[in-house]
Amino acid sequence: MVWDELVRDENEKMKELVSQAFHASTDGLQALGGKWYYMTDTPDIYLPAIHNFLMSEFVAVFGEGLMNSKTAVICNTWPHADCIGSRYSDRRYVGKLHCEKTSYWCQVTFQHAQLMAFYAFDALGGAVSVSNKIESIIGIAVRSLSAEAIALYMLYRLASSWEQCSLYERNPGYATSVKEYLADAVKKQGCAVELLCECGKGGKDAILRLAKKAAA
Repeated sequence: MVWDELVRDENEKMKELVSQAFHASTDGLQALGGKWYYMTDTPDIYLPAIHNFLMSEFVAVFGEGLMNSKTAVICNTWPHADCIGSRYSDRRYVGKLHCEKTSYWCQVTFQHAQLMAFYAFDALGGAVSVSNKIESIIGIAVRSLSAEAIALYMLYRLASSWEQCSLYERNPGYATSVKEYLADAVKKQGCAVELLCECGKGGKDAILRLAKKAAA
């Protein structure tokens, strides 16, 4: 995929950020584990903990090999974009968080889980083709809903297994906040909730089936 296709819909600041993430040497990025990195001027203390928890959940579903199939660089686009997103190339995946502070643990978990889901979709079946605009729009919509459903499920897992996250030591009672955030997110996500119910009933097997459908 050529670079112009990757950035044609970005504003100039976003082009700069995404380009930097695509071309940055991993030696200058904060390591999150495996082939995952975070592009930041100041080492972050919260995202690595959230990433580690989510990675254990994603690896349990998709396997470690798939979740480290290519280099992934996460960057925070706040305040230059109004939503999260992802960009692909043959050698690198760039995930774009949109969060004012990584201390907003629930928001970061929800967004980062979606980015990890997109990564899994790409590894399972490749990125959405841009050759057919209509098919591309449909494909992106299916992936977005599926990623939201998986992210909601991961919030549920975080709430029910909070003591397994290293942030537990900083705030043992935070599971209550996760449950409240999850309840609010479920009200807002609409169609993704139906997919969430499928995930909840079938557990990890259902997530894998959902991901394969999204990647098809």
